[in-house]
Amino acid sequence: GKTTLANVMLGQELLPTGSTPVTAALVELVKGSSLRTFVQKSGKEELEEIPVLEVPSYISGKEASSVERVVIEVPESKFIPHHF
Repeated sequence: GKTTLANVMLGQELLPTGSTPVTAALVELVKGSSLRTFVQKSGKEELEEIPVLEVPSYISGKEASSVERVVIEVPESKFIPHHF
């Protein structure tokens, strides 16, 4: 549900989806000028930029257990207006 909607906003199937929950880490979508991805590892304050194609491993793969959150900067043009 929510992850599928996020993938639509991103314009690609970046986040893993399934019939059961597959996202182990908190995923935050924020407005930006381009598609960029960051990870905040457990116990750390700073965000580390990661390659977009590595996002799935930080959300539900081998890296997920060490992740506090994943931040995806999405181009403003991809955001859905607040009113429909």
